Amino acid sequence: MIPPRWQKILSDFIGNPTRSVLVILSIAVGLFAMGAINNTRLQAAQLMANNYAAVNPANVILYTSPLREVDLEPLRRLDGVAQVEGMHSATLRIRNNEGDWVRLSVLAPPDYAEKEINQVLVMQGTYPPAERTVAIDQYKLKELTVFPDRTVEIQLPSGRVRRVPMSAVVQDQTIGASRADGGFFLAPAQAFTTWETLEWLEIDPCINLVYVTASRDADNPDYLRQLGRQVADELESNGHVVISYAVNGRHDHPNSNYTEALSSILILLSLLVLFLSGFLITNTLQALLAQQVQQIGVMKSVGATSGQIALLYLSLIELYGLIAFALSLAPTRWMTGVFLNLLHGGINTPLAEPQLLPETRLWMGILALAVPALAGSAPILRAANISVREALSGVAPQSAALREGRLMRRLRQIRGLSRPLLISLRNTFRKRLRLILTLITLTLGGAIFIATLNTRVSLQNYIERLRYYFLADVSITFQVPYRLSEVRHDLMSLPDVSVVEGWNGARAELVLPNGTGESITVIAPPEGSQMVRPILLSGRWIQPGDRYAIAVSERFLDLLPDLSPGDTIRLRINDREREWTVVGIFQLVGKSAGFLSYANGEALGAEIHQGGRFTNVRVLSTNPNLTLEEQKEFGRRVEQLLEDRGYRVDEVTAGLRLKEISANGLNILTAVLLLLSALIAAVGSIGLMGTMSMNVLERTREIGVMRAIGADDRHVLNIVLGEGMLIGLISWALSVLSALPISKLLANSISYALFEAPATLTFTPTSVVLWLGAVLVLSVVASAVPARSAARLTIREVLSYE
Repeated sequence: MIPPRWQKILSDFIGNPTRSVLVILSIAVGLFAMGAINNTRLQAAQLMANNYAAVNPANVILYTSPLREVDLEPLRRLDGVAQVEGMHSATLRIRNNEGDWVRLSVLAPPDYAEKEINQVLVMQGTYPPAERTVAIDQYKLKELTVFPDRTVEIQLPSGRVRRVPMSAVVQDQTIGASRADGGFFLAPAQAFTTWETLEWLEIDPCINLVYVTASRDADNPDYLRQLGRQVADELESNGHVVISYAVNGRHDHPNSNYTEALSSILILLSLLVLFLSGFLITNTLQALLAQQVQQIGVMKSVGATSGQIALLYLSLIELYGLIAFALSLAPTRWMTGVFLNLLHGGINTPLAEPQLLPETRLWMGILALAVPALAGSAPILRAANISVREALSGVAPQSAALREGRLMRRLRQIRGLSRPLLISLRNTFRKRLRLILTLITLTLGGAIFIATLNTRVSLQNYIERLRYYFLADVSITFQVPYRLSEVRHDLMSLPDVSVVEGWNGARAELVLPNGTGESITVIAPPEGSQMVRPILLSGRWIQPGDRYAIAVSERFLDLLPDLSPGDTIRLRINDREREWTVVGIFQLVGKSAGFLSYANGEALGAEIHQGGRFTNVRVLSTNPNLTLEEQKEFGRRVEQLLEDRGYRVDEVTAGLRLKEISANGLNILTAVLLLLSALIAAVGSIGLMGTMSMNVLERTREIGVMRAIGADDRHVLNIVLGEGMLIGLISWALSVLSALPISKLLANSISYALFEAPATLTFTPTSVVLWLGAVLVLSVVASAVPARSAARLTIREVLSYE
């Protein structure tokens, strides 16, 4: 036979299924949010680290002058070197789905049978590719034209176009590891082919890319820099030229900084969801205990102690927690899959089946028991300590809230307010503590929703700053250097060309105080360039006459924390070391870009012996406000002219394309934030639904009296819906005020994690309007079920309700 106390627990659990469902939902939604986010964070971190290590990534990547296989033998004998492989890296052009030619990075090993470093994952097709075929990486594939016969069009160095069969779709997780192309998002489309196919593609086969793995300390950046310098010195001592080299840890996925930024923000938001869930539990329990005051009095009168009563109700809510825990496991695993798919498509993580990790189950189990206990402790203790006299009389301490307040007396004096509206207003403020808890839940949910949209716009505005460093309408990269005077003369024949500038650039090595190095990019605009407007953090910009002066991005502070204008740094360019004076530090995009610097164009040209010839030319149109599509069309006309004049064009890029690509890199972050904001809005909706259900339940007899004196279903519906709408509107106003500091906190947190710089807060009116619409819809939906239940009650049912 079931003991009486357990009969009581089961009776409360089964007796009011609506209330039980609301409590369980309140707990489950918090567990679901916390579990899905934590599970995704842990699984994504494991996937990125372990799967990246599984492809045996190169720890040192070197771009060199042409080498033979025999030239790699001395490297294999170096201490600390585990493996050495040579590759050929070339750049061709491939047609995209807009009909334009874009860059294609082509990689080919001498022999696929011996290739063990930087392995790829085969998504579909046959890999390694057969002769005269290519395997294309999946990331940029959606931007390319793939014909029905699974061929792509590739433009050869001579200008000829070949239709090349695509043998496979692969995923190369090492894209962006060398930082030669500005990271993953700025990297071109990538294809793999065979050594024998290179000549068919008009490429001279040779090794110009060297992969090296370390035999020890493969995740130690300082050691890897030493190893990289050692390998470069060995090649240079044998008469070869090392153009640049970069190092990367065995578990250091190139896009790990994005997942780290996501993790920190998502954990914060999931804790907030859990916090809101606690409010819902407190609110529901207060209503439950207020209805059971007389039952508590009876239990006390027959000898039950306050501790036994508290334990009784604590057991009830722990039962709710266990059921919520069981119900939240499957949705947590499903949401993990959604997040992992977003990461796979957005930042090149491996595709994997979602798993519910043991650590996640443990935390969810602990929270399922702890959160309800903490949230319910206050109302349970208040109810357990009520005196027998108060309990048996049915009068709870909070009954004072039923007295008509000053606000209602003033509202009654306003003419034109209908009786149903006055009743809705009275009912709204009737249970003040419950109203406060409901408003806190809805307000915080709305504030996070608004803050998320504001943060998205703030991050987009931050990315807009990239435009300051690329004010050209079109950037042209040639396969070989051309004299600027000739290029300018030909381009100025187009009527809408305004300015033509030649830009120099070089890969260099920053020599650190300990003798190791870091690969950096030096960009050199001409004196007085109109196509760059830097955001200086300190110091000044490059000036005419500067010789060995350089402005560096804020990323350099990661390596040299005390660096300031006036200090000198040592750079190795073309195997020559020289001291350069730092004249300024500018703000770019922090961790999202490599180590970028600017120097005087004429000075760098002399240093690299460019001789007035350029491979990069930037062009301004006579129209200063071209859109991205207009820039692309302008670029097509520029490209056609150059090709007609016999120039060998490598790539023509619209100025706003860089901003578009960088913004795409943030899509994954904003998509996850929007998902979470929707979840938080759902939490608020459940809270409002719970409040309305409890209010209707407590006023069952009152509704019966109204029905008895002539109120029809429409009047009852309007009263309940009006109450829900009023709560929603109050929470909306509070959400707008609360969103200001939360928006600033959220935007800065993400901006520092990604860019190591604060974000400029953008408070968009769109977010306020969208939340107003959302909260009105949520209020109607949350009130509809309780309102319908109230309207369907018969007079006999409500008057007999106890």
